[in-house]
Amino acid sequence: MADIAFVFHWLPSCMDAMELDELVGWQQLAVQRFNTVNAPPERKS
Repeated sequence: MADIAFVFHWLPSCMDAMELDELVGWQQLAVQRFNTVNAPPERKS
């Protein structure tokens, strides 16, 4: 839940009603978004 709250700025109370499989899906999206936003810039040759 911390990954989701950090990346999407959702309060934990917003996630209380979610089922575990839905939370896992959002957590995977949060990790992907975080990694995309924080990836090092590509080097130009």
